[in-house]
Amino acid sequence: MFKRLLAAIILNSCLTESCGKSVSLTVNLKVAVVADFNTRKIKEYTYIKNNDFKPRDCSDLNKSQHKSGVYKISPDNGSSFDVYCDMDIDDGRWTVRNKKLHILTASGNFTLRVDISDFSGNKAYAKYKTFSIDGASNKFKLTISGYSGTAGNSMKILNGMPFVTKDKDLHQCAARLQGAWWVDNCTYSSLNGKYQGKDWHGISWFTFGKKPGTIKTSVMMIRRRM
Repeated sequence: MFKRLLAAIILNSCLTESCGKSVSLTVNLKVAVVADFNTRKIKEYTYIKNNDFKPRDCSDLNKSQHKSGVYKISPDNGSSFDVYCDMDIDDGRWTVRNKKLHILTASGNFTLRVDISDFSGNKAYAKYKTFSIDGASNKFKLTISGYSGTAGNSMKILNGMPFVTKDKDLHQCAARLQGAWWVDNCTYSSLNGKYQGKDWHGISWFTFGKKPGTIKTSVMMIRRRM
């Protein structure tokens, strides 16, 4: 669903005082970005620990004072966890995380952005003005609308659909795609499927790559609508 980060710390760096009024410990990390499964390219990310500031999500960060990196957030003023904040793409302040999306979107109104690329170097994006996920009691039902972008609207038929896994899938879509996803049509979109799966048994975004196994990378990120 998002760029999957293999959180293996390779090196530490420096102590800086920045990020507005808070004192922040900045640690440079090198982690394997498994979105490029063939090469497992190593890229640098930054972990930023805020001592006296707990944002609900990356939307609460000031773009002029914060850079892209891993931040600890507290969406419900209780539990806290790490997310990657992209402060560069499309005016920044995007929260990148595939787990706990229902907790994040329960705290406000959010926009979803999906970035994808193929093995020929083509890139595209899809943005949805309205995006939220219900809790477990409602089978993580998806609410999504307001498409714009260049990738095509491959999630248009998924509004109101439940999130299904292999063990809870009457239509066997999760097993066919080899990954859990919201389903109505088994092949229209799935970003959790098998990498380079054949015959649509894997990652797919039909309106972008109309052949199976063509998607190289995909990232899902959300931003609070102010």
